[in-house]
Amino acid sequence: MSVQNINTYTYSPGFQIGQYHNAVLCISGNVQSLYLDGNLIATKTGTSNVLANYSTINQILIGCAGDQSSGFSGYLDDFRMYNYTLNQSQVSNLYLNRNIVAYYPFDTSLNSQTPNYTTLTYDANLVGNGATISTSTYQVGNGSLQLTNTNGTSPNYITSSSGFSTSVTNGLSVSLWFKATGVSSTRMRLFDLCTALGSQGLSVDISGTNQILVGYK
Repeated sequence: MSVQNINTYTYSPGFQIGQYHNAVLCISGNVQSLYLDGNLIATKTGTSNVLANYSTINQILIGCAGDQSSGFSGYLDDFRMYNYTLNQSQVSNLYLNRNIVAYYPFDTSLNSQTPNYTTLTYDANLVGNGATISTSTYQVGNGSLQLTNTNGTSPNYITSSSGFSTSVTNGLSVSLWFKATGVSSTRMRLFDLCTALGSQGLSVDISGTNQILVGYK
């Protein structure tokens, strides 16, 4: 599958402006499973193992695409990655913290950086004046990542070069809470896992009030 061949799914209840939603992408072999608010939205079976092209993730971008396009506007919270594929029960119980390879609760920042609780280091950079930690609205913990982007531009986002190796056998799962403050027909990226900065990789977008999109090169 190429990045142009993106899977688009319609979420019938729609995204409620000003409310948090939880998106979870799980990958196992050639199977992608997408969950929203604890519910399985769709499963896609491809012809090849997705993670075979992503043996190493060198860049994690949150709130924009790997080429700094498709900027998200609103609040993002409690970003987590696991080196295994979550099942339906585990998606509903994300307090199970085993094998987390990246965990950004977005509760605090220091010198324009926010800590990765997996490595206990400040390894994620807040880019742009419109990228801040908000303590006024959040879903989990004591804060959230607030981003202000307009018209699909991405001057504000968060980036981490904390690399890790994926496991083709065990799979990969990514969880992120999001609350959009101004959804239009513009696509907004929740996260992008790239092999290098400037490229696009494993990603999830939202568009309008009821579409969620999964893509990978």
